[in-house]
Amino acid sequence: MKKLVLTMFLFSILILSLQLAGAVTINMKSQYLPGETLIAEIQGSFISSLGSSNIYFYSGKTFIPMLYDVGKIGSSYYVYAVLPNSNKNYTLVLKNIKYFQDGVEKSEDISKDFVTKGNISSFFVNPGFVITDKNFYIELTANKQLKVKITFFNLTSEYELIEGQTKRPEFSVSSIKNFTTTKVIIESSDLKYEVPVAIYGKGENETPQINYDILKFSSNSTNIYAEKNSQVIKKTYLMNTGQKDIKNITLEVSNVLEDIVWVTPTTIENLKAGSWQEINLTASSSKNISGLLKARAENYSTNMMLNILIIKNISAINTSEQDIQSCSFLKGKVCTSTETCVGEPKLSSDGVCCVGTCKSTKTTSKKPLVIILLIIGILVLLYLIYKKSNFKKKTSKEVIEKSTEDYESRFKPQQTKGKLAKS
Repeated sequence: MKKLVLTMFLFSILILSLQLAGAVTINMKSQYLPGETLIAEIQGSFISSLGSSNIYFYSGKTFIPMLYDVGKIGSSYYVYAVLPNSNKNYTLVLKNIKYFQDGVEKSEDISKDFVTKGNISSFFVNPGFVITDKNFYIELTANKQLKVKITFFNLTSEYELIEGQTKRPEFSVSSIKNFTTTKVIIESSDLKYEVPVAIYGKGENETPQINYDILKFSSNSTNIYAEKNSQVIKKTYLMNTGQKDIKNITLEVSNVLEDIVWVTPTTIENLKAGSWQEINLTASSSKNISGLLKARAENYSTNMMLNILIIKNISAINTSEQDIQSCSFLKGKVCTSTETCVGEPKLSSDGVCCVGTCKSTKTTSKKPLVIILLIIGILVLLYLIYKKSNFKKKTSKEVIEKSTEDYESRFKPQQTKGKLAKS
């Protein structure tokens, strides 16, 4: 019994220590070359798994589309992104996540700033991590003529590339029998990548299912803000993060959005491996409505949720912030049509969120008082009519007796002193 209690106590201490050490950390460089491949390691006690819908890149408050992906190797998540060919300040943001920090459950966004600075990188790699149960390759694209040395399991090979050339060195895992983690080291004279690799060997008793998220939109959902019946245009991006070109892709919206959202283009003949295509969405609606944007090819498919949100005075709100948090997360309230926001209006997934108080815009009216007085008057009138109609009615005998009395009093002789008065 004592051993059981001690075991449970030690287990509780272990769980508590894991939670207390649960702050989310993003390990990455603070400065990259333009066009370089960013590879970041993310650690933390996450309550729910990280996915591509949790990863966002911004420059200031502007959303920046990038070719990226996220995956888990061991206890760490890895994110890679091919950076644009420009000198800029950027922020990597983890959104809509839940994790433990100091034993407390939190749902705050985590961000990490970095900068691209200097001349364009000599080459970039794609992907920036590998999770596989079969042979694979890593794509190398050169921005200038160079030599590249690659090391994998203590085996080294060299490649020469000219400017603009892409090569795809292949790596065999046929000899790997058990789950193994390692790195592919790829380096030139001025740049070095360490690409994390997780291999599920052929000798595994039960090989986990690997989700190859190859064709995907830049986010799982997007909000389109517009005034009632006005036309707006929103951009999104369709990405091919795989190692093969994807041909004959069709794009369409679900039935509920057919007369509300128009997609351009509607077909993509060929989306090359490691590239993306800009998609324009033109929307016009009279009410809040949601539906799907769908991309389909022979062996691939992906969806994006579109939320059309109607705003009365859209010019008063900065829609470039791309804020997709819920109103409750922002600790605000969505005001009704008869209320106005006293505070700061922010965009949310529920529409315009008032971070403050919602004040009623209704004016005091005398109509209710007039109606009440009118009802009282009608009731009084009905009561009087009722009372009058319920006066006691005289019987026929009483009527005859009354008539007789009246007659007799009329013709009764009146006496005067000693004389009879004539009637």
